[in-house]
Amino acid sequence: MTDSAGPRQWDRTESIIRALPGSIRMWLQYQRLAPKRATGGVIGGSFVFRAIRKYARDLTPLVTVSAQNTRFDLVIDPADFEVYNHTLRVWLNGSAEEALIRALMRPGYVYFDVGANYGLYALTAAVIGGASSQVFAFEPQPRLASAIRASISANSLSNVSIIAAAIGASEDLRDFYVPQTGSGIGSVMREHASSHSGVLALQVPGITLDGFVEREKISQVDLIKIDIEGAEYDAIMGSMRVLRDYQPYLGFELNSAALLRAGKSVSDIANLLRTVGYSEFFEIASLMSADATAEVISESRICNILAVPDYRMSTFSSAFDAQACKRARVDLNA
Repeated sequence: MTDSAGPRQWDRTESIIRALPGSIRMWLQYQRLAPKRATGGVIGGSFVFRAIRKYARDLTPLVTVSAQNTRFDLVIDPADFEVYNHTLRVWLNGSAEEALIRALMRPGYVYFDVGANYGLYALTAAVIGGASSQVFAFEPQPRLASAIRASISANSLSNVSIIAAAIGASEDLRDFYVPQTGSGIGSVMREHASSHSGVLALQVPGITLDGFVEREKISQVDLIKIDIEGAEYDAIMGSMRVLRDYQPYLGFELNSAALLRAGKSVSDIANLLRTVGYSEFFEIASLMSADATAEVISESRICNILAVPDYRMSTFSSAFDAQACKRARVDLNA
């Protein structure tokens, strides 16, 4: 899910830097020494990274990184810009979404991570839930699915399964678009994935959560996270039986601009969820931080929402005090 903290806070950790290919270590040195833009970032940093991707011969497909005070080792693709812009920073410093998993995940729970990327939240849920829990990571990008599999092996986790498919409203083969510069905005919508760079077009299996749960005979679902770059409405449409029958907590990214590209709106999602017993919505960042208060949802905002079913409100209320709920509650029809 989206995290807006400042870039490159992670590079204090020398053990990570030592594990990276030499060409990437040189690029990081350039990032430290090169002149900075007034608006943030490094002048020429993206150009140098693209040159490394094209010409460097030492870029191994996957690298395992370790650091103190993390719950698990992480396998990354060193040629993916998103790793340095977002993934390693969240792995090291945490996020509101990770804190939410820590607050809600329990032994024996079943967790679905839809749009798992490098699996940060799936791996977090697996470690917190322990061996009695089940975690399913849904990720259609082949290189990311491979990285998650490698992370599962590196951490000897037996309770995580990776499903290399795109979650939607129907079960079929579908086009999926990946930015050439990184993995962060992979989408079933070409115009969304290509908003900052060119794209690679893939064909991936498309499935619904309803169909998956029925085929796998899963009898319990407790938490679902969906972050699939504007296709959240379709994923929810394909999950209506799961949501109605199992009433899981549902966390999802709310990107109004991406939703509009898909022909949907924030209120469309809210109205859909209300039909299956979800009437309370909370902004996750505000819920997990006493220093933040939920803002009005608008077309310009990207935020992460927790939908709490009426069935789980008493459990939810015991995990968060009344003040936290009050500051985080949002009206998705505003």
